[in-house]
Amino acid sequence: MGRLSSFLLIIFFILIFECIEEPPDWQPEVPKITEIKFGKDFDPNSNQIKEPDTVFPLGTKKIYYSITFEKQFGKGYMIKKKWNLNNSQLLEAVMFVPAGKIRIVGEFHRYDTTDMNIGTYELFVYYLDGDYKEFSYASSVNKKFKIENLERGKK
Repeated sequence: MGRLSSFLLIIFFILIFECIEEPPDWQPEVPKITEIKFGKDFDPNSNQIKEPDTVFPLGTKKIYYSITFEKQFGKGYMIKKKWNLNNSQLLEAVMFVPAGKIRIVGEFHRYDTTDMNIGTYELFVYYLDGDYKEFSYASSVNKKFKIENLERGKK
């Protein structure tokens, strides 16, 4: 009986080890950014950017933005937004976005809310996964807006 129980015990362990698979390095799918909108006004009731645009006049003090993802977040993420002005880093801001969100909105302005500088502003968005990694963007996503002296060409 000792040999039979030893044999069955060996078969049992072989079956257990054969059936246990190493789980793959599973990563939750990080949603792609499908749209970024910029505008001078925001409707808090609808949570929408009003009159979105990419060119704003000199004298603009604040730009609102919305970032839309292809689907809801399966888990919460720390998100970093990096703003560049004329290809030089201007600002970084970090926020937590809880699970279930599909869109985030915010505002961009100088600390003292004086006029924004003329130039091209660009937004880059990152998520924290050990270190910060940039989100993927749909090919149609515009990450830039401009502040221009729109009176310059008028007579």
